[in-house]
Amino acid sequence: MAPKLTPSTAPAQDAIHYEVKKFHRGFGDKKTAYQGDPSPEVDKVWKSLYNEIGISRLSREQAQLLPNRTYPFIGDEGYYIAELAVFHQLHCVNAIRIALSKDYYQTVFSLEEFDDAQGSYGRDHISHCLDAVREAIMCASDISVITWQWNDQAEKALGHGDVLHTCRSFEKIKEWAAENQALVDFNADVFVKGDPVVDGVD
Repeated sequence: MAPKLTPSTAPAQDAIHYEVKKFHRGFGDKKTAYQGDPSPEVDKVWKSLYNEIGISRLSREQAQLLPNRTYPFIGDEGYYIAELAVFHQLHCVNAIRIALSKDYYQTVFSLEEFDDAQGSYGRDHISHCLDAVREAIMCASDISVITWQWNDQAEKALGHGDVLHTCRSFEKIKEWAAENQALVDFNADVFVKGDPVVDGVD
């Protein structure tokens, strides 16, 4: 029987700390640095969320506790490739953001990046990303309460998303990822014959 991923076996479990955060409304003058028209500045803050620390290294002992098999690093023997799902999810949201501003980003990236079948910002990849984000949202199932309040200007009650949430500290998770960052590049094109992959579920 394959192992199960439980709080005690999740590699980054010790990095989890909870904090109360008030979300932003995201409209008018309440926008965040991640919003607005596409620009190098907006690109930079998005990339800072995940680009430098996305891939982690796990020891064989850590990898053996995972419910799924993973691949070894070439040139960093005894360590295995891992990525915390939050960084893939952020990559996906950023890819959707870029795809929504295709006219601008076609001047930044090659046209091949927008190819529907193969491109990072093409239809197939964006469809994958949308569904990955859907699964992540449903998995987390945030039960914070959105409230309705009267708005004099609109002359009706409006939903307010700028409410308090109990969140895992993203900064603490980033710290864990930085401390466990991959030391060598991962070459997905190299097949390791006889690799002692960690048994688990594909």
